Amino acid sequence: MRSLPHISESAQNNYSDQMEQILDSVINWVNAKDPRCRADAFECIGSISLVISQARVLKELKKIITTFLNLYKKGNLDDQFVMTKV
Repeated sequence: MRSLPHISESAQNNYSDQMEQILDSVINWVNAKDPRCRADAFECIGSISLVISQARVLKELKKIITTFLNLYKKGNLDDQFVMTKV
């Protein structure tokens, strides 16, 4: 597991499974209608990916990247700006 300077390794190990459960919920928010909600969901996924196991990140990576690219292609300029400025 990756070591984060502001999170102890024991805390990271203890909360990794809980963060994976949160990831399951947040992934569903990526398809929300509100562009800001989608951007916040992607930002949250980025933060959570630092705490969860690397195997779980790799498992979800294809889904996350595909969803992001599809939303980016469909969005207008304002939506694209909100998604990429985060």
